[in-house]
Amino acid sequence: MPNQTGILPSGKRRPRSRMSEYSHAIYAPPGFGKTTWANSWPDALFAACEPGTAAMEAAEVEIRSWEDFIAFMDAIEREDHRWATIVIDTVDLLFHYCRASVCRDLGVGHPSEAAYAKGWDLLKDRWTGAINRASRLKTVDGRRMCALFIAHEKRTPLTEAQEGRVVDTGRSLVTTNLSASGRGVLHSAIDFLYHGEFAQVDDPANGIQKGDRIIRTQPVELPHARIEAKGRGSLENRIPDLLPLNFMALSRAFNNAFGGTNNA
Repeated sequence: MPNQTGILPSGKRRPRSRMSEYSHAIYAPPGFGKTTWANSWPDALFAACEPGTAAMEAAEVEIRSWEDFIAFMDAIEREDHRWATIVIDTVDLLFHYCRASVCRDLGVGHPSEAAYAKGWDLLKDRWTGAINRASRLKTVDGRRMCALFIAHEKRTPLTEAQEGRVVDTGRSLVTTNLSASGRGVLHSAIDFLYHGEFAQVDDPANGIQKGDRIIRTQPVELPHARIEAKGRGSLENRIPDLLPLNFMALSRAFNNAFGGTNNA
């Protein structure tokens, strides 16, 4: 029977080639330079949950509650503006605002206090909906916004079961400073997750010297740690595992990997 709805594609679409067509997140220790780096992205507008831009020239909207963040996204979609990148700084504090809004709506002090797991269910639904919306915002004239989430780093001991006991392996899990549920939603929604760190060796091919601030684009197992990261692409067609903490270096890597020509 012929298709009457017109919703099915006639073929495969081409892969997205522009860096701005993907969503991104970076996490690193405080003071690493995450906010300064984010401010170098094209036409960046901060959803400022904390005062990270106080010492720089930057455009921001102060976010002091969950309602502020929802109003921010409404404005991005409905108002005429020139902004191309939204920077959520930090997503750690945004999750705190989300949890506080759930507790306030349910009249409890913590999500666990609501009967029948209602608090946890509402928190997951509210957080998931907002993160996915922020990752796919479009302007009133149809432009897709590039979303960049900033998070602090968290290190927790890695354990494993041995002969019926939980044993500390002596290694750490290095990841974003969110609860397991909040982290799972964020990491699933975004396309690229970068870890900010200091280069341990020279890497001339990628313009890196030992001690440079760099971003890691792929997960890695090291003797001392498991570092979480994420990047789209294939083994043959992806950005390098390590890059300088520099927007232009990342932009060039995207162009080389995905065939883009303009990431602004």
